[in-house]
Amino acid sequence: MSSYCTKCTITFVVAIIFPLFIVPSAQAQTEAVCSFKIFQLASNPQNPNVGGVFGVNDDPTVVGQATGYAYPNPPEKGFIRYSNGSVSYYLAPSAAATWFTGRNNSGINIGIYSTKNANTIAKGFMLNGSTFTSIVHPKAILGTILTGLNKYNSIVGWYYDANEVRHGFKRYSNGSFTLLYRFQIAIKGVVDLDHIFKL
Repeated sequence: MSSYCTKCTITFVVAIIFPLFIVPSAQAQTEAVCSFKIFQLASNPQNPNVGGVFGVNDDPTVVGQATGYAYPNPPEKGFIRYSNGSVSYYLAPSAAATWFTGRNNSGINIGIYSTKNANTIAKGFMLNGSTFTSIVHPKAILGTILTGLNKYNSIVGWYYDANEVRHGFKRYSNGSFTLLYRFQIAIKGVVDLDHIFKL
């Protein structure tokens, strides 16, 4: 009888442990290959530093915010760092500060700027070559923030109402707007299949 119990115990242990080895191999996933590159905008401390990286396209061209300009220059300019390492800076017309928040594979950039006058609320913009287009949601009271751009030039973001509540929106390439979400939702991006994702 003891040999029967021993066989049962061994069979039971094998039956429990064996699937533990099979299941992980059956559910194995492909490991993603990622590469990261650290860069500085300038080696001279009088020149700008990266304030934030907010977008990258497939080239990979990186866009963001440059800070650290000496007075009287504006403290923040948008930057584009191309795949070959060259960098260009941009300040929106009459702006106190400018940031790029996205770039598509066609080289169209979106971003945020604030003006030098008393009305310093954030406004969105699109930069296509040298063509600057200011983008303000019609219901925005306290600012318009653009966060994502796809190959169709559809833009997503949010605007603040008078109570500082965020409202997500999508702006189509023809300039029309659609409300996406209400009540403090932050829209992060729109992919080329025109699917929206949020934070």
